[in-house]
Amino acid sequence: MRRRRRAPEQTLVLNIVALTDVAFLIIIFFMFSTHFARTQQSPMDLPQQRGLTAPEQALAQVVLEISKDGQLSLMGGGKLTLEEAVRAAGGAAGSAGGRAPTAELLIRADRNAAAGHVNRLAAALARAGVRNWKLATAGG
Repeated sequence: MRRRRRAPEQTLVLNIVALTDVAFLIIIFFMFSTHFARTQQSPMDLPQQRGLTAPEQALAQVVLEISKDGQLSLMGGGKLTLEEAVRAAGGAAGSAGGRAPTAELLIRADRNAAAGHVNRLAAALARAGVRNWKLATAGG
């Protein structure tokens, strides 16, 4: 009786090192991109007041910040004068001159800032024809 020799079994070897590298890179990318979105705004103690929930935004958002000492800044950036802030807000938020707004204007004022600073900005925006803006609050 003759025995047949079996062909050696082939084993499949998967090298998943490259796959895990790609997975880790994707995870790191998403972690940094979500963190970057949060760091655009400077930390601020907002007034405690219940407000409207923000709808899904169709327009971009221009954020003017007022620190507790009354200093104006645009999205956590450098310091601005009142005229520069109004110019930046008016250009994006449109005005009474019939221009359609290209962005929503949001004002973030520190809870410890004097109301006079917010009133001064609101009056300057009204003089420039910007009447549609929102004041950011922390949910109460």
